[in-house]
Amino acid sequence: MIVTERLLIRPLSYYELVSRVYSHSGKVMSTEKEERVVKDTLVPMSKAPEKDHPYYTFWVGYDKGEEVIEIGFLRPPDLHKGVEIWYYVKNGFMNNGYATEAVKGMVKWTGSKDIIFVCASVDVDNTASKKVLLKSGFTFHSIMKDGMEAYFKMNSELFN
Repeated sequence: MIVTERLLIRPLSYYELVSRVYSHSGKVMSTEKEERVVKDTLVPMSKAPEKDHPYYTFWVGYDKGEEVIEIGFLRPPDLHKGVEIWYYVKNGFMNNGYATEAVKGMVKWTGSKDIIFVCASVDVDNTASKKVLLKSGFTFHSIMKDGMEAYFKMNSELFN
């Protein structure tokens, strides 16, 4: 669990994530997204040791009990002790600083897990997400072959 100034961010258990995917209790998923979450998240999470579940599941951020953001990792730390994050602010809560606050909270959490760097990829046209990453201390790294921009942050929590 992560606590920031306004947010309480907690990882969903495997069964909570299954329920969210199949009941659509969170944000509405397209069939394509649902299939991707099952293939890339639920199946690997079901096979992973429980200590690695936080790297597979969705984390949900609440402000005053109301769900405002989903955030998480694309996979467990790699051999270089790095992770990639993603985030989605729910409709009606955008442009309130929730993404920046959640990203900073997640980066701080990774420092307690000896993760050396955090990265994120953003569509080149997604100005809002670029601002979130820059405000969260990430730096632009490169434009990838798929047209996404890569951002990178060394985990200063490990070097204080």
